[in-house]
Amino acid sequence: MQLKIRIFNYFCKDLEVIWSDFQRLSDDGCYVFQTYEWIEYWFYTVGKKNYSMLPLIITVFDDEDAIAIFPLGMYTKYSARIIEFIGGGQSDYNTPIVSSKVDLKNYNDIWNMVLNELPAYDILNLQRIPHKVVERDNLFLKVACVNKTGSTYSLKLPKSSDNLSSVVSKRLLKDNARMVRRLSELGQLKYSISSNRDEYNAIIEITLQQKTDRYLLTGVRNLLDNENIYSFYKGLYDGLSKSLNVHLSSLTLNGEVLATHLGIVYGKRFYYLMPTFSQGDYEKFSPGRLLLDFLVKNSIEEKLEVYDFTIGSELYKKKWCDNEMNIYSHQSYTSSKGFLFLFVLKIILFLKNNPTTRSLLMRIMRLRNIIPK
Repeated sequence: MQLKIRIFNYFCKDLEVIWSDFQRLSDDGCYVFQTYEWIEYWFYTVGKKNYSMLPLIITVFDDEDAIAIFPLGMYTKYSARIIEFIGGGQSDYNTPIVSSKVDLKNYNDIWNMVLNELPAYDILNLQRIPHKVVERDNLFLKVACVNKTGSTYSLKLPKSSDNLSSVVSKRLLKDNARMVRRLSELGQLKYSISSNRDEYNAIIEITLQQKTDRYLLTGVRNLLDNENIYSFYKGLYDGLSKSLNVHLSSLTLNGEVLATHLGIVYGKRFYYLMPTFSQGDYEKFSPGRLLLDFLVKNSIEEKLEVYDFTIGSELYKKKWCDNEMNIYSHQSYTSSKGFLFLFVLKIILFLKNNPTTRSLLMRIMRLRNIIPK
């Protein structure tokens, strides 16, 4: 291979053409989170505004053909220079996009070239790296030192909804059907998928409010408190619907929204991103679960192949899935400042993941949320 590298510090038409052509030729060899459209939209709505991030989009060529794209960005926090994948917490899978023609030896050479081209930094903090890139093993895990940090679940969709019971328990499906009947006895029960801007705007406000209410109830940090992250989701339809299939659905009873879901359809794959449900009289009917039932069956009808539950190992996801995938991270430092930063970060993660301290932190957060500021 005759390898050469080009680094883009900004988004431009030249980069878009290279990236889009690479996506098209890779036979759906990337997740939606590695598309040019998703990366660019996140950068301008969150990355630039929250972090003053500098793009470090490293493209690798073999002669004139692009064979790899590393969508990285650098920002400064507490005077430490940090390099991460562009996409942050809104991208469930972060990984380089690499041609299937690249073998392990070539990949290792490419990664060493990338490291040599990076500007001076204190921390390389690469999170949410998937074990697979769609159907292929992620060779990045073999060239970078990584640690397992979580898992994600997915369902290989059957050809017909009648075959769902081969994966999902018959009891769960029957319980869902019973709940639908009980709700239908109370009025008009309706599933809807937003098909235009007005419908999206009407439901997304409710979606974000229901999600906020859930954060406050559980004591989990409310990401939507950040106005730029809030705007990221609120403007998803306007920002991406011309190039990606933004999918916002709802379950209503007599016009009242009981549950919603915001996701993406890309490459025969349904991405389950933000489920919400209302808290109140109808919560006992498990409206979120009923909407999930509808979405899985609708995905089958639309001839999709995979229902991807993305990051998170919640118990309810396991009940719907037949595949589990590990998620990894890579963290390294080049200075004492970087070492100290990562040391503190690991302590924070330990406190969050330890059952005892996590429970205490959640109680503190819930108390904080009910005390007026």
